Amino acid sequence: MPFILNLDNIDEIKNETDLLKYFFRQLQYFALSTWLVTNILLFILSFLGFYLVFKKVGFEEWKAFIPFYRLFIISEIIFGSKKFAIGFFIPIINFITAIIFAFKLAQAFNANELLAILTFFFPSIGLTLIGLNEKYQYKGVQRFPISLS
Repeated sequence: MPFILNLDNIDEIKNETDLLKYFFRQLQYFALSTWLVTNILLFILSFLGFYLVFKKVGFEEWKAFIPFYRLFIISEIIFGSKKFAIGFFIPIINFITAIIFAFKLAQAFNANELLAILTFFFPSIGLTLIGLNEKYQYKGVQRFPISLS
């Protein structure tokens, strides 16, 4: 029976095993709450990043709040066509697609490779930086590395 240590059941800890159980349970609660708060913040930062990029390019900002559709919009911003976003939904290919998108997004906004690498590993942060920083101006559609026509 699980218990949480409080003044009512403090005398229930009779030995080291009970103390260790309590300690690890509290550690689990801490880890879970930290994970939850971190993911909520990254979720909000992701929406903010897409929102700011869409606003900077001139797309309707509300589209940033539709999770899968926004990948197609980013594809249209980078390459001028939504069809390239399909690569995100194919196993193994999605990894390559994410790399290409990160680097082409950086090129589309006249950013350096360091920001492209940051955008690949931490898209929420990279998109937010592109959206907030005035030195990253949209310069237009980029060429996809291979032809899909």
